[in-house]
Amino acid sequence: MQRFRRFRGHTIPIPLLSWKHRRFCPTCIREEPFHRSIWDLSIVSACPRHNCLLNFQCDACGRSLEWRGDHLWECACGHAFTSAQVKPTAPAELLGTRFVFGLLDEPGFVDAASPSGSVPPFADLRVVESLGLLHTLTLERAIYERKSKIAGAIEPPHVVLTGALLACSEWPTQIPGFLGLKRPSKTRPLSRWLESLSDAKAGIRESILAAFDDAQTSAIQERGPLISLEEAARLLKTPERRLRHAESLFRALGQRAGSRGFLSPSLVQKLAAADERLLTSAEGAQLLGVSQQSFIAMADAGLLMNVKGKASGRGTMFALSEVKRLLDDVQSRVTVAPAEPGVRLIRIGASSSPALNGRKTVRVVQALLDQELLCAGIDPDANGLQRYLLDSREVTSFLRTKGLSQ
Repeated sequence: MQRFRRFRGHTIPIPLLSWKHRRFCPTCIREEPFHRSIWDLSIVSACPRHNCLLNFQCDACGRSLEWRGDHLWECACGHAFTSAQVKPTAPAELLGTRFVFGLLDEPGFVDAASPSGSVPPFADLRVVESLGLLHTLTLERAIYERKSKIAGAIEPPHVVLTGALLACSEWPTQIPGFLGLKRPSKTRPLSRWLESLSDAKAGIRESILAAFDDAQTSAIQERGPLISLEEAARLLKTPERRLRHAESLFRALGQRAGSRGFLSPSLVQKLAAADERLLTSAEGAQLLGVSQQSFIAMADAGLLMNVKGKASGRGTMFALSEVKRLLDDVQSRVTVAPAEPGVRLIRIGASSSPALNGRKTVRVVQALLDQELLCAGIDPDANGLQRYLLDSREVTSFLRTKGLSQ
């Protein structure tokens, strides 16, 4: 059951608030050294008064800011927050933040919420519901970006908030595009927000779900006629059961993997032109000589792309050439420096060095590519990445610097 707190005259769901970790605008506290309650909203990450980002950590020691100690404007390390660095941002990126300030009647920003507040959906929502909608859209957008983009391309929170507000300006037709077209499942934030609305606002719920259905239909129509799994399997010279469990192929059409669905001819033709078989993550892991967990972690980090050209996790298919590409990249860029006699050597993915798994594998492989780690030797008879021998001491030291103890 959701819990609530009183906040600036409103009853706010606790997930919309962030009280554990502090944040502040350096210019605000230099002008008047007191905490602004509006900074406690989880969707507020910038100050539209001074067009800068809020500080979430100490410039000197890097610690996250918490409500501890006797000194309100001084870090535990002794650094004064009033001298913190100001991180400017473009005013155009703060439309969403200004709107939130206006919703809560922040002095100087009341007019910022007036234009949007007079049109759907905000005209039909209470302040708390409007905040909940924007909070939900930013969460959904973050989920979509993590699934569809390579790591490092995630938009800053204040930019996402502005995008959410702009998407609402043409309610509800722009919402599906903002969230990736796919209708959210019942466990997702948007579905939960829609369920929280009263029956009197059923029209809002129905309009946005209809918008997702219309967007999905339009996307399918733009792809043209579809072909069956049986025909696709014959063109790709791949067992039909492989395609049936290829979530990345079904996701584009909004279908569930394992169904009797149909596929886009353009995608099938692209795969057929590659003239190679597809691999599951388990098969790709075997070729690389790593665990399936490590293989998926490398895909999530963008070291490997699935057949849709995106970083992906479980259940997706990979081209054989993509696995070979990674092996070739490591082979061409690795630097060999023989270790001293008596030093214990370890291998990526070997059962004798289980610590090199998951995210640690990603760090070590990326370090070999970037030549941050040197290879102590090469075993030509070993499989995949296991052929590269590493100095256990150097690996342990490297992982420790990255916050991953071996």
